[in-house]
Amino acid sequence: MIRVFKDPSGPYFVHYAVQPSRLSVGQRDRAFYTALKVNGRVSAADGRLVYQFDKSFVLNLSEAQMDEANRVPFDLQDLFPLVGGDYTVSLLIKNEVSKEFTSVEQAVRIPEAGKAVQLTQPLLGYRAVRLEPAARRMKAFRIGAHQIFCQPDMTFSRPEALAVAFQVHNLTGEAVATAGIRLEFLKDGRPFRSIVRKPSDYADLPDVLEEVPLSDFPPAHYAVKVAVAAAGADIVSATEEFDVSFADRLPRPWFLSRVLPDAGDPAYSGIIGLQLFHLGRLAEAQTLLESAFARLPGSEDAATALARLYLGRGAASEAVRTLTPFIGPDRAPKYETYVLAAQALRRARETEKAVMALERAVERYGVNAALMNLTGECLAELGRVPEALAAFEKSLELSPDQPAVRAKIDELRKHK
Repeated sequence: MIRVFKDPSGPYFVHYAVQPSRLSVGQRDRAFYTALKVNGRVSAADGRLVYQFDKSFVLNLSEAQMDEANRVPFDLQDLFPLVGGDYTVSLLIKNEVSKEFTSVEQAVRIPEAGKAVQLTQPLLGYRAVRLEPAARRMKAFRIGAHQIFCQPDMTFSRPEALAVAFQVHNLTGEAVATAGIRLEFLKDGRPFRSIVRKPSDYADLPDVLEEVPLSDFPPAHYAVKVAVAAAGADIVSATEEFDVSFADRLPRPWFLSRVLPDAGDPAYSGIIGLQLFHLGRLAEAQTLLESAFARLPGSEDAATALARLYLGRGAASEAVRTLTPFIGPDRAPKYETYVLAAQALRRARETEKAVMALERAVERYGVNAALMNLTGECLAELGRVPEALAAFEKSLELSPDQPAVRAKIDELRKHK
């Protein structure tokens, strides 16, 4: 289940919940454990990769907790910011203990900035809790002042109250006074009930929460259409389906849901800046990535994101300046940081230093074809032909199917 909601600080966040068919665990004495790895990919309509992330979640349970967990479903919940546009969000969750996989894929639309009235897809929950201001942290399925308890299986029991949560944006001025917000329930495709309110009835607007008792909803398949209307016509609308069960009580999940840094944390500027970079919106990306790095000067991730941006804009010297503190002999940067620094140094015509960075990468991470090829290119530019040939030949030894490298070797041998 994936939903999109706007944070008061400005960005939209993608909230997701994944419910594996089962949660396999390992056991050590009377303790139980598992580790879940989440790989997320966000692709634009043209197929471009806009954002990718990997997260790990570790669970350690006592015998009593495991006994309780076996009785109810398990939900993994999280969220991340996303810049405006139309995307496909793909999530792959791997249980590192059992090697089982669960996947979710869904199209999402993040509204672009504008003045038109905007409505988010409604979120249906079996419980809503109004939080004290201090408890309103960055957490999945917290919408404004309320934490919505929900799960991907949209099934509810009659003793519950259905929480319908959504947001209405850009409803201002005259529209607030003249528009109406309508919730229309359909039972097996036929009108069943309607709720119509004024926008002013919702004190937390743009956040809207309607709690609807299900006691007189006969077990059936339903849909709820939420709409903003004016002058007898819908301005915007969205629909969600759900079921009311014959059972009086349904097993509700236990959650693994992290609290993320509060709104305004520079990490979010870095994530959105990276997304803008992948979308080719380089000027906007630079503003955000420079801001994130200025506030997180010790962050290698912030530095590499900014350096990629500088290289994309042809500012190799700026990329070198940004990465140099992270690749010194007393540092242990990631493999990707060494390679990016070498590329920046080469483009800044500091090729000797690029070779030194690549040598450190080999010392720490070992050889591979890509490293050998980049090393060979740098050595060839420096006129160190025998060493360049050795690097290219090592690359071919590691990965023989490289016609371009064979051609490069033949060319260098002519000038040896």
